[in-house]
Amino acid sequence: MARTRRLYRLAAAALAVLAVPLAVLLSGPAASAAEIGSVASAPASGTDSSLMTVTTSAACPNTATNLVVYVTGTGFPDGTSKPFQNVVGNTGIGTFTKTPNGGIIVPLTTTMQSVAAAQDPPAVLNGAYTFHLVCRAALNPASLGDFTGTITFTNPGGTHQAGSIPYTAGGSPSPSPTATSPTPTNTTTSPAPTDTSPSPTTESPTPTDTGVGNGNEAVGVNVNGSGGTGSGGTGTGSASPAGRLATTGFDTPGLILLGLWLIAVGAIVVALARSRRHPAVRPDGGGAR
Repeated sequence: MARTRRLYRLAAAALAVLAVPLAVLLSGPAASAAEIGSVASAPASGTDSSLMTVTTSAACPNTATNLVVYVTGTGFPDGTSKPFQNVVGNTGIGTFTKTPNGGIIVPLTTTMQSVAAAQDPPAVLNGAYTFHLVCRAALNPASLGDFTGTITFTNPGGTHQAGSIPYTAGGSPSPSPTATSPTPTNTTTSPAPTDTSPSPTTESPTPTDTGVGNGNEAVGVNVNGSGGTGSGGTGTGSASPAGRLATTGFDTPGLILLGLWLIAVGAIVVALARSRRHPAVRPDGGGAR
């Protein structure tokens, strides 16, 4: 009995310790921090099949190690009933190329055509769509500073076929979610990319997110995206692979932590089961203690 009680106390302590980081990881979207700058989209004009990059106007705060980029607009989640639609999952800032003033050049991991098709029901792109680049820590989703920028699709009445819907950078931002992100007060347009912003010199980072968690459904979409030409310098974007899924933004470190938590629970259950099947025997030959 004493041994069983010790095992119960050990199990309770282990679960309590592991539950704290797990609760932080699986918590809902945190309220956004103040907007600290803008993002410029490149190419400055194209179609929904263009492979795009966004470049921040400055560096993320020193306390930020990672970033996420999501998009809002007609047909996309507002972060209340469904999680935001990521176009770049949780990724280390050091992965990306920097501009001379510290801005971060972030290639989107999918096309707007793909993420529109992945919505339920599929979104018909028309009007303003805003990219939100969130500076954050690796495991804590709380924003440490946001950069936003807008592109505007011209598709009245859905007259254009998916893959050929034209857009231009700039325009009035789409309404920010009232529950999780403040409405921009000073920045109303996104500056067009200039020749001083070098094109990415490294390949687009492979998304680290899987299609689970946060409520973003991973929907297969067979899309032959065409590559977009980067702004400034001589770099060019690569073609978006056919069938790429929209990134959902679930943290790989979080999945590892969840797996370790489940392993620990399983080990504790096995230990308790064995203790009940093999009760301790007193040295004097008496019954089990």
